[in-house]
Amino acid sequence: MNLKIHQFTHIGQRTENEDRTAVLHSSDGNAYLFVVADGLGGHRGGSLGAQTAIDTAESCWQSYTPWVTPDAFLTEMVKKCHAALNQAAEESGLDPRSTLAVLLVRDTDITSIHVGDSRVMQFSSTKLKKRTLDHSIAQLSVLRGAITEEEAATHPDQKKLYMHLGGFESPNPEVKHWDPSDGHQFVVCSDGFWELFPPSEIIQLLSSDDPSGETSAAFFRKLAKSEHHDNTTALFALVETPSAVGYLMALASLLLAGLAIALAPSEQQSRHAAGTASSIAAGAQGRARVTPGLLSVEGREPFVAREYPSKQGGLSTQVKVPGGGLEGTSGPVVDSAIPLGSVAVDLERVIEAGGSVSDTATEELRERGRIGAEDAIAPRGKLGKVGRDTKERLAQRHRGVTVLGAEVVVTVSGDRITKISDDLALDIDLESEPANDYPATILLSERLGGREIEVHDEGALVIMRKPDKSYRWAWKGNVRIDLVPESVVFDAETGEILLREPLLVRNGAVNFSKTLR
Repeated sequence: MNLKIHQFTHIGQRTENEDRTAVLHSSDGNAYLFVVADGLGGHRGGSLGAQTAIDTAESCWQSYTPWVTPDAFLTEMVKKCHAALNQAAEESGLDPRSTLAVLLVRDTDITSIHVGDSRVMQFSSTKLKKRTLDHSIAQLSVLRGAITEEEAATHPDQKKLYMHLGGFESPNPEVKHWDPSDGHQFVVCSDGFWELFPPSEIIQLLSSDDPSGETSAAFFRKLAKSEHHDNTTALFALVETPSAVGYLMALASLLLAGLAIALAPSEQQSRHAAGTASSIAAGAQGRARVTPGLLSVEGREPFVAREYPSKQGGLSTQVKVPGGGLEGTSGPVVDSAIPLGSVAVDLERVIEAGGSVSDTATEELRERGRIGAEDAIAPRGKLGKVGRDTKERLAQRHRGVTVLGAEVVVTVSGDRITKISDDLALDIDLESEPANDYPATILLSERLGGREIEVHDEGALVIMRKPDKSYRWAWKGNVRIDLVPESVVFDAETGEILLREPLLVRNGAVNFSKTLR
């Protein structure tokens, strides 16, 4: 089995990316699991919900065996994910909920399961062949013929889900079987992706040699015309299963190699022939010689292959896994272009007496080259407890200024940091100070947009990433624009509004300390 895998994710026009992904494979390379979880933004703890779903899926994968049917394995996984979210809710005091879309590829057997409106789609070279049906009110309207597929993407009922992970009601997920002869190209994605890209455009993305790069370019063009677009995540998987003819030829070669072993005149030659037969056998079964759970990133030591989405920029990771691997390598060939870091690593880092989680994480990341000398990791808040572990969220600061969307999730067990998942901004290059202070930036924005802006705080200086992958100074503050309360991020040089988010209103009063997620 040959696989080409690409991934794209982006924060969209939100203050936080609550999408999470994972690409997992078995030790023999015969089975792959593609997972996308989208934390529900209308509930407190969306990030915790998606992260818990991914963690639970990975835990289930550790005990995966080919003797269990795909249907049974995936159904049990969803049950455990749902239970884990409810446990996380009880321990954290939050209300984590999430969608889930999973594709299991085992040789020619391809099976999916999903909950919510994250989708699995199958494409041929010319058309969308099949997709999962969303568990949303808008999807029910499509099935009734009340609205079209195209209208569902922007319909108000699209965000209204009647099934998800977490909450009182247990989900009744749908298991779907896919025929690879209908199409070898699969997409597992959150709703932010399929809302933006219709099937005709997805086909064009898949036809590219670099689907994630093409997606990134197209995404920024579309984002420029939008104001409130959601987090956007997609996994692209090209599944190439071995043909029957190829299999028979490999099998014939294996038999010939076996015959050579039997007729070999010496023990040394027998060993050599046996090694040749073993290599051919691995190729015939389509087994990739990979190190389980390891992803090699150029210029860095291998990390555990648990990829979490970047908060600001697109994550583009291409993984090619030819049957039998490449000569001289022990793992898959990886071509990584990660403008914002997205790496997770398991470790055993002791928090010294008197030390803090943030200081210890800063030292660890600096030693690994994940942050520079002018960067540090500062506490942002606890995500809650999952089992015996505590998860803490830390924000990246450059010269003491918060980098929007760049953060670290640290798992702490006792006096040790056991896991660090980071989405960090790398190689930040900025002028020493912003061009304007907060009041001047507000004035510029008023003149630029011809609107009245009522300020309700002193503003906070932040750093934001531009579409061209450079960085800029910005001001984040709680304001009223034309009497509407919002949390807004302004470009410190031009006054341009970069992000807008409505503020929570209760009984006619505005709570400027909390924003809707």
